[in-house]
Order: sequence, then C-alpha cells, then structure tokens
Amino acid sequence: MSIQEARLWAFTLSNAGARYFEDRCDLAQLDEVDWTAVQARNWQQLKEGK
Repeated sequence: MSIQEARLWAFTLSNAGARYFEDRCDLAQLDEVDWTAVQARNWQQLKEGK
C-alpha cells in the first residue's frame, strides 16, 4: 500500500457532545464500538453509548 492509499482513522467510544471521551485509531478496535447505540433512533433510552 502506498502512502497515498493509506487511511488514518479516528473514532470515539462515546457521545459526540461528551466532555470526556475515549478515542481509538486502530481499525482492529472497532469491536469496542457500541453498535446498538450507533444504530439507535431513540437516544433517550441510552446512557453513554451513542
């Protein structure tokens, strides 16, 4: 893979508006994402996961 093809990733494990968050930059850590929360439509039922 050339440098031009390389992609840098960054994703958080918490709310976009959170004051504190944990971030990840390794695609191997995508399993740490709460995918149920990501797909949720009624966010009032979620505490920290979205």
